[in-house]
Amino acid sequence: MSGSTAEPGTAARPVLLPAPPKRGTRPGNRRQTILAAAAGLFYRRGYGNVAMSDISNAVNVTAAAPYRHFAGKSDILSAIVRDGFVAFEIVLADAESRGLDSVLTDLAATALDQRQLGVLWQRESRHLPAEKRAVLRHQLRALTHTLAHSIQASRPSLDTANADLIAWCTWGALVSASFHDLQADRVAFEALLCDIAQQVTRVDPYLQVVDHYVWNTESVGTSRREAVLTAAAGLFATKGYASVTVDEIGAELGLTGPSIYKHFDSKQAILRAAILRAAGQLRADMAAVIADTAKPSESIRTLIDRYVSFSMTNNGLVGTLIGDIDHLDEVTRRDTRQLQDLYISQWGELVIAATHVGHTAAEVRVWAALTMIHDAVQTLHLRALPNVAGTLRSIGHSLLLASPRRLG
Repeated sequence: MSGSTAEPGTAARPVLLPAPPKRGTRPGNRRQTILAAAAGLFYRRGYGNVAMSDISNAVNVTAAAPYRHFAGKSDILSAIVRDGFVAFEIVLADAESRGLDSVLTDLAATALDQRQLGVLWQRESRHLPAEKRAVLRHQLRALTHTLAHSIQASRPSLDTANADLIAWCTWGALVSASFHDLQADRVAFEALLCDIAQQVTRVDPYLQVVDHYVWNTESVGTSRREAVLTAAAGLFATKGYASVTVDEIGAELGLTGPSIYKHFDSKQAILRAAILRAAGQLRADMAAVIADTAKPSESIRTLIDRYVSFSMTNNGLVGTLIGDIDHLDEVTRRDTRQLQDLYISQWGELVIAATHVGHTAAEVRVWAALTMIHDAVQTLHLRALPNVAGTLRSIGHSLLLASPRRLG
């Protein structure tokens, strides 16, 4: 997707729920049918809003049938994510014998085949028991290590730490398609996602600390109410909204649960305030930047720099904004989604003006850049790197400002 290509019209997203078999039949792929149905339900509704009975109904079997294959709901989610990672393991199995571009081409195709995986891993796996999530995390680390080795083989000047950072950023960009429902011709979408991944792997990481843009927090203040929001957002981002209690939020601040109710009347009110705070700050900052800069390219550079700094400083708020919107009440959820769509559209308009790509290509690139930044700052060992902010900025600039490769 480059230049002023016409908008493709066929859906790239796979059907989320397979047609259920007739009740009373015992298809040979029952286990895979259960996993496919559960993946669609977890993806659309969220893990906490899906019961085992929902899964059995989706595949038209008795309530007891899923238990013949899985001990419970957490085992199903673990199996879905594990199988998704295995698909990437297959691609990377012979990475050493192939060039990096060939590997990235196949990873882009797999990312679209496994389009639900990013959400299921990053958002829903927070609800898994710690030991199950640790196993999956180990699997992902092994995948990333293999990709980092492939990147380093193509760029011998990269040291191990920076090859690892670039590999994690590449994963973030690849799985970004999980977080939106933009449509494109499958071949064109694969090529665009591959081009994005190639751009990430070609960026030179910063080798020194880059001073963060100092986010203006004067309007936020340092009151006890704001402390509650910060503590709650950190817990929500790490454990998921449904798994956090008001007592846990209070314990983070050395308060009893009832003390929290002096500031918020419910956990739902805390979530609503945290999400609206983050979304409001980002929208206000975008408006200010656009008003103060003359060129779209300048606006993009400044916005990326500030988004990185905001995410580094407020990683809990950003994690909650991205991962817990579905737990809002219906009206607030709808309004927040609309505002989020508007925010992404404004980014897209700037990219179109600066690079002349089509609408879909622009927004796919925006999602890739923002998801990559979010994933990096949510990954503890990456956030601790002294050069991570500068590297994320460079990658963001490259994804949104570089001239895309023209597709044949």
